[in-house]
Amino acid sequence: MERKVIQLAKRTQVISLPNKWVKKYNIKKGDSVEVKEQENKIIITPNKTKTEKTITLNGDEYDKSTLWYALNTIHNKNYSTIQINWTKKETGNIIKEIIKKIPQDYIGMEVTKQGKNHCIIQEVSEPKQEEYNKTFLRILHIITTTLEEGINIKEKTEREDLAKYLNFTTNRLTAFCIRLAVKNHKETEQIELMRSIEQISDECCEIIKKGRKEEIKECTKIISQFKKTCINPDLKNFKELNKLRKQTKTAKTIARKCTETTALLINFGKQHAIP
Repeated sequence: MERKVIQLAKRTQVISLPNKWVKKYNIKKGDSVEVKEQENKIIITPNKTKTEKTITLNGDEYDKSTLWYALNTIHNKNYSTIQINWTKKETGNIIKEIIKKIPQDYIGMEVTKQGKNHCIIQEVSEPKQEEYNKTFLRILHIITTTLEEGINIKEKTEREDLAKYLNFTTNRLTAFCIRLAVKNHKETEQIELMRSIEQISDECCEIIKKGRKEEIKECTKIISQFKKTCINPDLKNFKELNKLRKQTKTAKTIARKCTETTALLINFGKQHAIP
């Protein structure tokens, strides 16, 4: 990688830092970097220590529902360590029931310590930004394949189980993407996008539960085009999706939501597309 030297004043020469490297290590104006001379080389290292966000909750102040929502919000806000304390026996029973599901609900999080009146939940593996696009693509694939599977299911209980699977899987993966967005300071665009994906998935769950074959088929077609547009958010794909929105007779809500989300992607620019 070649860089031109810029003369600044009489005795100072300056070179620019590669933009990709700056973004990767979140280097901001005013930050310092470590510069070392090594023979004919200069080695530049980010001079940032990782700051871990920690929080402590008093479990006695929550019931089962509000504690779950609190943990979900804290996870999305990129806290790496969560400690929950309690004194009441009934609170302890609720917390023990909730934390059993932590590894499956929150990717990369584990209960690392559990005592009589407290527990600690920690991030045990740090996700990388490049995982966002892969996970986004995986979510769209899961929605599409689940809809296709639902076309031929006649039993109500089986349809409900399939909808529960889609709801759980989508929420788990979107929570992971939201955490990544916060970690990499891309909250506005990527979180808004994930919230839209959650709404689309919720609507698909309702369509699966109803079990109307034609509606599921139309929905599958719309989601497939939506996936294409997410991969390549250009006007051609957007027009095709909008055409399906106008043509659909049964999946109007899902078509409208997909079209709105696609417009969001185009507005953000191709840098938010899936490579």
